[in-house]
Amino acid sequence: MIPDILFVLMWLSTPVIWIIIIKVLQGNILRVSILSALLFFILLFQYVGLPILYFGFDEYRLSEVYDEALILKISLFTILSTSLLLLGALASRMIFGKLQKINYLEADSTDPPGLIFMCIILFFICCSMLILFVREIGITNVAGIAALGLVDSSESITMLRSSMTNNFSGDYSLYELFFEELMLFTLFILFSIKNKTKSFLFNLLKLIVLIVTTISLTISAQKAPIMELFFGLLFIYFFRNYSGKVSMTSVILFSPLAVLFLVLIYQSFMGSENLFVAFTSVLSRTFTGTIHPIYVYLEYFPFYRDFLYGLTFPNPLSIFDFEPVTLTQEIMAWNNPNEAKLGIVGSMPTIFWVEAYANFSIEGIVIISFIIGFILFSIDKVFLLFKHNSLFIAYYVWVILFFKDLSQAFFSNFFLSPDFIVVTLIFLCFLLVSQKGRIILN
Repeated sequence: MIPDILFVLMWLSTPVIWIIIIKVLQGNILRVSILSALLFFILLFQYVGLPILYFGFDEYRLSEVYDEALILKISLFTILSTSLLLLGALASRMIFGKLQKINYLEADSTDPPGLIFMCIILFFICCSMLILFVREIGITNVAGIAALGLVDSSESITMLRSSMTNNFSGDYSLYELFFEELMLFTLFILFSIKNKTKSFLFNLLKLIVLIVTTISLTISAQKAPIMELFFGLLFIYFFRNYSGKVSMTSVILFSPLAVLFLVLIYQSFMGSENLFVAFTSVLSRTFTGTIHPIYVYLEYFPFYRDFLYGLTFPNPLSIFDFEPVTLTQEIMAWNNPNEAKLGIVGSMPTIFWVEAYANFSIEGIVIISFIIGFILFSIDKVFLLFKHNSLFIAYYVWVILFFKDLSQAFFSNFFLSPDFIVVTLIFLCFLLVSQKGRIILN
């Protein structure tokens, strides 16, 4: 009984300390930034569900996640890593100072006329890559279309999703760069521009890009990408109307719509019996489903495999003498051997500190969490030097969403990330063209 009470007290009190640190870092806890967004998603996906699993309230996962001691270990490691992440950010603040405020100026004085034209060109390139991808896999093999019952397919949705992503015969990451990341970036730019003249053609363009982007994010029948769109547009709304501060009124109004949309998507893609079952599945997936993989990793290391000592890190051009381990797929195959035998190549990503643990044990969590916090705050400081126009806001929101994936992805995915490099280069290119070869700092 006493250990349970101590667990609850620890779970309730720790976020209060984190929020105080965020206030010190940026002056306002409701301000949207790289670190505040990452902390929000860690709380949402990796923290809120801890007592649900600890006390066995989620019957769906109770058969696989039942060891209280292991759940307590997950809780302690999550608290340790998140606290050190924020301490690393504090160290960066001591050197570079706190984050400056976003100053979103009027569009007519900052948004160049050529920006929309450049967006249209980029949008058509993304659409072309989307069409090429669909042609390569075949329309009947598109998981999202099959899930909606628009085509007949002999394969399961899980198999189709595997064939489109992890088990795709070509370079899926290249296609994904265009029809997900760059498509989203284009959408964010268009919705960041203040359309003061209420142009019908511009509003029509935004609607078309929104519809196509929604389709491109759901063709693989994955649920997570569509939330990138929702949160991205919500963040842009906060920057445009509240200088980057979260409007709780807007959150209260929009949240039910987002949940309803997620429930409908989940029912379509997962074949839930009814809306209530889909709703409970969404809750389970959100609050405990993202913690479940951590449980599997801590079962696996170091009892079934020794620590990897950097083998999950990328090895570009085989510079170093090792073959990188695709740990997310290895764990999925170990945890789901029946699916692996059927040829389904799944993946089990999870929060960044798990990779640190799998490589270097607890010492890895301590050192890497601190370094990541230091780097993220430093990046935020650098980005805020740019002039705060619509192009910057779109890029800044994309970057926030990019780094929030640390709450559900290995940190090595962010080493020399092609997505980050390409989107940043396009941002700088648009900036140079629109500002006649100059980069104007704020």
